[in-house]
Amino acid sequence: MSISPCLKRYLDHHHVQYDVIAHRHTDTAFNSAKSAHISPDCMVKGVLLHDDEGYLMAALPSSKAIDMDEINKQTGRHLTLAEEKTLHCILNDCETGAVPALGEAFGVPTFWDKRLAYQPSFYLESGDHEELIRLSHFAFMDLMDDTQSVSMTH
Repeated sequence: MSISPCLKRYLDHHHVQYDVIAHRHTDTAFNSAKSAHISPDCMVKGVLLHDDEGYLMAALPSSKAIDMDEINKQTGRHLTLAEEKTLHCILNDCETGAVPALGEAFGVPTFWDKRLAYQPSFYLESGDHEELIRLSHFAFMDLMDDTQSVSMTH
């Protein structure tokens, strides 16, 4: 598999320049960063969350753990991690666990961790376990322009 068609359409629609970076098969965003020899702080992992209001994508550095109490406090919601079986329904053209951190590409609102604002460039899952998408700082921030930044890690 290669880049998610939904993700590709989204990036192309927004006229975003990006690079596709191949790496050995990995199971997590953190391990993808290690395999591609990039800083885990520049690797943006997507975490799909859910509550009665619907789904939300959290985008945060792969080196950090999500603080559910903090994200719920800041969003005013009661979010929990989405079940893995739900991931395929929402991210239907992605391999299980290869979650691109751009929820809008899949019709899911995205919140991003404020710590990301300080990174020079960003890498995110492409929808499979063997390629990453590299975005410049400005491209990522442009895509996040209509989304909310929150503190969500500890």
